[in-house]
Amino acid sequence: MKVINNFKVLGIVSILILSLGFIAGCSSKNKVSNTIQQSEETKGYENIDGKQTEKLLNSDKDVLIIDVRSEYEYEKGHLLNAINLPYDDDFKSELNEIIDYKDKTVLVYCRSGNRSEKAAVKLVDNGFKNVKNVTDGVDEYDYKLVKVDSITGREAEKIINDEFLDIVHENMRPMNELMTYYRCAIMEIETKFNVLNEEFSLQYDRNPIEHIKTRLKSPESIAKKIKKKEIEFSIEAVQEHIKDIAGVRVICSFPEDIYMLAECLLNQDDIKLIEKKDYIKNPKKSGYRSLHLIIEVPIFLQSGKKSISVEVQLRTIAMDFWASLEHKLRYKKNIDTDETEIIERELLVCSEISADLDKRMEEIRNRIENRL
Repeated sequence: MKVINNFKVLGIVSILILSLGFIAGCSSKNKVSNTIQQSEETKGYENIDGKQTEKLLNSDKDVLIIDVRSEYEYEKGHLLNAINLPYDDDFKSELNEIIDYKDKTVLVYCRSGNRSEKAAVKLVDNGFKNVKNVTDGVDEYDYKLVKVDSITGREAEKIINDEFLDIVHENMRPMNELMTYYRCAIMEIETKFNVLNEEFSLQYDRNPIEHIKTRLKSPESIAKKIKKKEIEFSIEAVQEHIKDIAGVRVICSFPEDIYMLAECLLNQDDIKLIEKKDYIKNPKKSGYRSLHLIIEVPIFLQSGKKSISVEVQLRTIAMDFWASLEHKLRYKKNIDTDETEIIERELLVCSEISADLDKRMEEIRNRIENRL
């Protein structure tokens, strides 16, 4: 099958390709009747089952395959050559990345068919003309799935030979340097927050920061982002288009602390704000709350100063508690569609309870401080 954005190599080879590049749920099983076909024409997309999906995948048609499950589910196993566009609050905006394929055949699937059907509606609403929704999700049909680390045997031998490995080894340095830059930027931001925390401890006898978490995207995750965004394999392109390689999460005591710390950080003359998303004042539909900042911070190297982007997330303890558990619970497998909808409603209610808890605890703190 000829596939748009054909990425045969995702696992070990994703790291190698990165290095080389830097040089240059769901459904019911439908027996389609004439009535259903007319209904699907009205919807603007076509429902196909597992057998029809396999037939399409084995054909010579140009097909864009979209896995709308979570990144976690995708990494556990996905259809060969599928790209990952999780169906969430950001799905509509991410369609801009595949807008050039409006006239192509688009195959969309998920775990059981629920998310893929919703995604199919969004695709049609945004002008995609030949959308096929897979009603038999990956839990309901015996598809041949691949994992990001499953390239082995002859297929790997064809790609990884001595000559290729020599080229990779010669060009690992640019990638290693890039990762070093981001690690240094993380240290810079973490230090700034630690200094602010110490200052508030001295002046106000309290610490607004409970703890700080940091993370650096793996080369594999960066490779997937490059594929998803369809950008070239170069240091310059990665730095320009991928702003969340370095991440710092600051867990605060109270909502007021979030905005106070954000303001203190952004007021520093070496910090440049690139983007701000306030999911506290404007929570996601799922109930997710946090303040997201994309900033640039200079790092000072032997060769001179270099500006590096870092994603900063600021949350309260309650927000972080909800977000961590929501991520674990939402992507459990083998949950019926009806049960999934109930769980989503319950998670939203829990988020509102969490927000109310933050508000009430902050009010208690303010009453105590006003009396002192």
